[in-house]
Amino acid sequence: MTTTPTTGTDLEKITSGLQSFEARKAALINLKNEAAAIVFAKLESKDDYKIVSTMRKTLKSERAAVQREGKSMRDILTPISKMIMEREKDLVAIISPEEDRLSKLEEDFEREEAEKKAEAERIAKLKIQGRIDALAQYNAVIDYDVLVSLTDEQFEAKVDKCKEEYEAEQCRLAEIKAAEEAARKQQEEKEAAEKAAEQARIKAEKDKLEKQRQEQAAEQLKLKKEREEMEAEKARMKAEKEAAAKAEQDRLDAIEKQRLADEKRKQEEKQQAEYEAKLIEVQPDVIKAENIIKSMVIDFPKDLTFQSKEIEDIANAYVTEAHSLMNRFIGIINKYKTTNQ
Repeated sequence: MTTTPTTGTDLEKITSGLQSFEARKAALINLKNEAAAIVFAKLESKDDYKIVSTMRKTLKSERAAVQREGKSMRDILTPISKMIMEREKDLVAIISPEEDRLSKLEEDFEREEAEKKAEAERIAKLKIQGRIDALAQYNAVIDYDVLVSLTDEQFEAKVDKCKEEYEAEQCRLAEIKAAEEAARKQQEEKEAAEKAAEQARIKAEKDKLEKQRQEQAAEQLKLKKEREEMEAEKARMKAEKEAAAKAEQDRLDAIEKQRLADEKRKQEEKQQAEYEAKLIEVQPDVIKAENIIKSMVIDFPKDLTFQSKEIEDIANAYVTEAHSLMNRFIGIINKYKTTNQ
């Protein structure tokens, strides 16, 4: 089904664009053939890289131009855009494989160049580190920029010079060390002789002091023994005095204890007599209270009967409670009875 443009101007523009596509096709085919003529299995130089890069950029520019023109026509008339896109794809497909192929050649070259550069830098760093290590064994230090600028021959000469200076310095240090060792040994022998003499003097002094110490210890032991005998005698006399004082105090304490016990017994006898006298005074009242309590207790006649079991239980409960109450108060009254009653 064919869709016609809404205006003559739109149709003219689309027609012109399609004609331009057709006219461009031959040029693109020629451009493709030129690109296909660039055959490299692998880019070996920057000149090769420049050729490939220039052609790829040309292909990319032409592709972009075709796509822009196709989009301008699609935007004018959407219903026929599918046809235009197909024509666009046909044209782009003519050169895209070559663009992709050349782009891959560019990328491979750029990656290999980067790898070569990184490897060269790694080798350079290892070489510099090797030079630093070679000089370090001779305690030599050199400016980094100078170290990098030296040729291999200059560096070897530098190492030889550093080695010669290092070995000369080591010989000089060895001579100094030997002289110092001899002086140290001589000084040690001198100090050893002085130390032996000093130790002999100290030993004689110590022996003298030890003899004095032993004599003083014997005297102190004698004085200690005498002092202990005096202390023992004083302790014995003190113990006898304390024992006599304690015996006297125990005797006085026993007398006081007996006096207090007698007073307590007399007080208790007096209180008991007063209590019993009080009981004798209240005996008439005790008898009266007892009679009143007993007179208030009721016993059912043996021939008394109830028709209601519930009422009979209430009456029996009252009698039982009355007897219990009487017994409790009789017990209280009995505390006020005299023993001869």
